[in-house]
Amino acid sequence: MIGTFQKTLLEYVGSGKEIKYIANLLKLSKLRLTEEVEKLENLG
Repeated sequence: MIGTFQKTLLEYVGSGKEIKYIANLLKLSKLRLTEEVEKLENLG
């Protein structure tokens, strides 16, 4: 699940609206989402 989620985030990285939309669908905390996005940005 987490791997698939990260893969989905990679597809949307750089587009904040889509990332926020995904986060709302999965009911993730903003802190958790921010951490995931920062990880992906560091990798990219």
